[in-house]
Amino acid sequence: MPSKRTYAFAAILFMLSSLAWGSEKAGFFVKPHLDWSSLGNDELLIEGASGKARYDSGFATGLAFGYDYGNGFRSELDFEYRTNEYSSVDLADGSRLTGGDFSSAILYLNGYYYFHRANRAWSPFIGLGLGWIQEIDFDAGGSATEVSFSQSGDWAYQWMAGVEYQLSSAWQLQARINHINISGLKLKEEGGAGRIQGADYRVWGVGAGLVYRF
Repeated sequence: MPSKRTYAFAAILFMLSSLAWGSEKAGFFVKPHLDWSSLGNDELLIEGASGKARYDSGFATGLAFGYDYGNGFRSELDFEYRTNEYSSVDLADGSRLTGGDFSSAILYLNGYYYFHRANRAWSPFIGLGLGWIQEIDFDAGGSATEVSFSQSGDWAYQWMAGVEYQLSSAWQLQARINHINISGLKLKEEGGAGRIQGADYRVWGVGAGLVYRF
């Protein structure tokens, strides 16, 4: 006999499917996007010295290629580059680092659900993403004395929410917010033995994308 959880899951699927009426036809799409990026302040260890990093706002740019299944669900591969400069990194010994940035290049597999309504141009959506970190890079110091620390090959996660406006049968304009949270990074100095430990990558993004359907 089916369990209560099975009935609850079936009810959720039924509600989602009822919201999908009026959705677009199935097909491929491409989506360039540009985001404003806010990176949370962080406590970290730079070569064994504790420090507090304060970041300025930054930007992200990306390009996604995906498929719309025609029932409210979409999936995409999205390569995104994101960067934030830091206003300062204050170390426990009283010294201060300036003139660097914290950047990432991540390939995401994203899944979305669109709440389509018949004869309405606006469609809100929610989404989740699993990312493979091509590189996260922390540049410390000015151009003359810059030292880079990086990590690659790990996993990232994000969630997204937003709304899409249908401009035509082929073009849609999208606005979204997203949040990325990667904790406990261990960055190695490029060409050296230095380390940054305990760094967190907590990002809020607000941006826009232009969807073209094939």
